[in-house]
Amino acid sequence: KVDLMDPQALADVFENIKPDYVLHCAAITNVDACEDNPDQAHLYNVLLPERIAQLCSTYRSKLIYITTDQLWDGTKPFMSEADAVEPLNIYAETKAISEQKVLDADSTALIIRTNFFGQGRLWRLSFSDWIHKSLSENQTLKGFDDIYYTPIAIDILLERIDDLIQGNAIGLYHVAGSERVSKYAFMVAYANAAGLNAGLIEKASASKGNLKAKRPADMSLSVNKVEEFLKQTMPNVQESISRVLNNHKEKKEAS
Repeated sequence: KVDLMDPQALADVFENIKPDYVLHCAAITNVDACEDNPDQAHLYNVLLPERIAQLCSTYRSKLIYITTDQLWDGTKPFMSEADAVEPLNIYAETKAISEQKVLDADSTALIIRTNFFGQGRLWRLSFSDWIHKSLSENQTLKGFDDIYYTPIAIDILLERIDDLIQGNAIGLYHVAGSERVSKYAFMVAYANAAGLNAGLIEKASASKGNLKAKRPADMSLSVNKVEEFLKQTMPNVQESISRVLNNHKEKKEAS
């Protein structure tokens, strides 16, 4: 354990461990919270990854930095690694800046843009956890049918990241699902696969969601680059949902 915002403590961890790999996921991901406190968002989402990249460069640790699919204005589907970023909010802006800062500090870094789902932590339900728990309790849910993305199961994401590491990949890679779906369509697909009541899910519009920060209507990522590099296809929505549900089943049986 380490206070990531303590530069000396962080440097001590590198000196003591001299890690071969560093997977950096920590960030302020609450989009509205970033809008409320841009200075804090910059501190955690820009300064911290840049500092870690500098340490990785010094200690020759392989950095894998997890970023986001929210980097564009959402007017086009399936954005590629070559498309110039056009952030709509503070969160996206900090992540876009941090990507370049990381690459400037460590040219061998691997930056992963993604949108994953799966089992969350006890203190914070994931999106799929929330769907499962709410529908299991017969609660009515609303799902945006005007927000699109390319979700991937976290287990599959980690497997593909490992494949990229083994292939000595560097730079930007979109590691996401191959299928573009709306949030509503994903929720219905998840409910059906889990044997839950999809009829409890209602369509809603993000434009009427009283969200503070602007969000891109389309966050779908092109996975052509990673598929070509790994010589394998990325999963569709059903494949990712099946993996997550199988994990839930296995853990439930084990307990």
